[in-house]
Amino acid sequence: MNPPRLVAMIALLLVLLAIVLRLFSNPEMASPQPPSHRGAPVAFLVANVPAIGDFAGEFYINDLNPFVPINERAPEKAALEEQKRPQVVKATKLPPPPKNVIVEEPPKKPELPTLAGSTTAVPKCVGLIRHSSGRSALIVRMGAEGVEQRLGIGDLLEGWQLVELGQHNATFRDPSGAEQVLPIAPEAKNLLSASPGESFAPAGNPSAPPVDPAAQPSPDPSGGAMAQPPPPMDADRDGKDARKRQKQR
Repeated sequence: MNPPRLVAMIALLLVLLAIVLRLFSNPEMASPQPPSHRGAPVAFLVANVPAIGDFAGEFYINDLNPFVPINERAPEKAALEEQKRPQVVKATKLPPPPKNVIVEEPPKKPELPTLAGSTTAVPKCVGLIRHSSGRSALIVRMGAEGVEQRLGIGDLLEGWQLVELGQHNATFRDPSGAEQVLPIAPEAKNLLSASPGESFAPAGNPSAPPVDPAAQPSPDPSGGAMAQPPPPMDADRDGKDARKRQKQR
């Protein structure tokens, strides 16, 4: 082996050995200490900053350029106010409505609640008979096809009690105890009056002997109630019809 080749091989081995040592070794890094000096300690300065108040209240903030001369600020201020002023938007013209076109909404039919039919029969007042002495009797029919009956104040008919008689209505007490005002039908048999000499049969008992009106207590002149309530009366309509026929003759 010649000397140059031997030197090259030795150099290559040294390089490889250095690389292996560098890879498998962990040398400690030297950490530098903070700088110091041997004199007196350093004195730190503290800045005394004044408190900042209301910036917008203590200072006049505006959009004016402070570097513009005072004689040129008026046009600049007018230009700034013109930019801040809201622009007026012109209203657009609506098309004219069509002529001779009228749309009418059809009238709505009222929706009325459906009334439930009553299960109890209500007396129908078909007539009123009055006597010249002040006594009166009510002609009542129960149902559409009921028989006409005569009632006086206090009489009962299928649970309905006649409480009071008026000029055009009658007050009943129904089976439940509530008072109901029923109208008297304005028919020809209403307001039938009897002469003082006529007699009436008591209501509820047509077969009973007639009652003489003169024997009954007269009404109180002061307008109060009678001392004793008279029994209900009914006019003798047959006798009245006979008198009418006699007058016609």
